[in-house]
Amino acid sequence: MQDEHRAIVTENVADFVPLVHETVVTREGHWGVVFSSPRSLLRGTATIGVFVERLDELIRKHAEEDAFRARIHWLPP
Repeated sequence: MQDEHRAIVTENVADFVPLVHETVVTREGHWGVVFSSPRSLLRGTATIGVFVERLDELIRKHAEEDAFRARIHWLPP
């Protein structure tokens, strides 16, 4: 992801927040993290379309190549 300048989408806050913090401390940087919560955006075959729509909206709103660089976003419900 670093080599390709890509952000990651995950609901694994517990593991990724320390990793993001580490990139700040080491000044390595990262290309963005988008967190999602299964509580605010339910998972399932009936809701996958909503999940994709929210992700698409976020990407369109931040369309520049480096829009997510060194940033954390939460996918809205």
